[in-house]
Amino acid sequence: TTKLLTAVSAVADLGPDHRMTTSATWEPAGRVLTLVAGGDMLLADGAGHGGEGADANGWAGLGDLADAVVEALPELLQGGAVAVAVDDGAFAGPAVNPDWPEYALTSGYVAPASGLAVDVARMTDAHYAPRHDDPSLAAGEDFAQALAGRGVRIGGDVERVADPATSETVASVSGAPLSEVVHLLLRDSDNTIAEIVARVHALETGRPTTPAGAADATIAGLAGIGVDVDGLVLHDGAGFSDRNRVSPAHLTGAITSALAAEPTRDLLDWLPLGGLEGTVASRYADTSAAGMVRAKTGSLTGVTALAGTVQTADGRLLAFALLADGMPYGPRPPRDAFDEMVTALADCGCED
Repeated sequence: TTKLLTAVSAVADLGPDHRMTTSATWEPAGRVLTLVAGGDMLLADGAGHGGEGADANGWAGLGDLADAVVEALPELLQGGAVAVAVDDGAFAGPAVNPDWPEYALTSGYVAPASGLAVDVARMTDAHYAPRHDDPSLAAGEDFAQALAGRGVRIGGDVERVADPATSETVASVSGAPLSEVVHLLLRDSDNTIAEIVARVHALETGRPTTPAGAADATIAGLAGIGVDVDGLVLHDGAGFSDRNRVSPAHLTGAITSALAAEPTRDLLDWLPLGGLEGTVASRYADTSAAGMVRAKTGSLTGVTALAGTVQTADGRLLAFALLADGMPYGPRPPRDAFDEMVTALADCGCED
């Protein structure tokens, strides 16, 4: 449920229409094309499919960027080989948050938050697929292949560089609006996208792109829309850190403040609908709460959480947050208790 705080705060500060841009620069003397990270880790390796109603994953594509580069630089198809490099220096890191447990990486739950990736650095089509150890370099290799497929002769291996001052931006592609990105991270509980959204938030608000800088940005953004952040402690954007300190009041405060603030007033559209979508798709089936609950789940070893809104039988919208800690492995009993309570809220006439 930490992701709920990450999402609300980022949109509150940056706006729902903010987009992450991936660009290509050209250094003619050395014939070097550099792929420059802008935070988008949802790139397609070919053409993007962006547009109204499209999923945020694959909104922009490296194939489109390669097309734009070749159009801008017809000289690429002539002369010597072209070197391809990546520059993700805007993201200071560490890309692997030191507060993440090792199993999160080995089980495919998260990828290094480098600021540049195709399909969140997945190596297969599985949701929890193994991830590339270096998402930026892997994206650079995809970009080099896209260029080669368009007739550009590529020389040497893709390397990480600091983009030289003599280069100029020749093309760029922009990912999905931030509102669509946070819809994806809340719907799918995407740990990597939550972490990178927090770091982009830090970057765009002039803070270090480190876990600490991202936490500062999240807490400040929440305070900016009136959330009482007293006692709130964050060490990551996804919620893996066992040093995070988040109370139910922080979560309900974020929900109610978000619904009252202009940039985040569409929060309910970003939260998955109980019985139908995302991580709550299999919950509330055949109950009166189906379609009445929008919520973010939280399930880790020994921890179960649920935070969101429920519409009561008399039409009143309630914000709720339920947290349980210190349990043996297996969240089923507390999850069932949470769902029973939320269903009771949906059934009630709470103004009586």
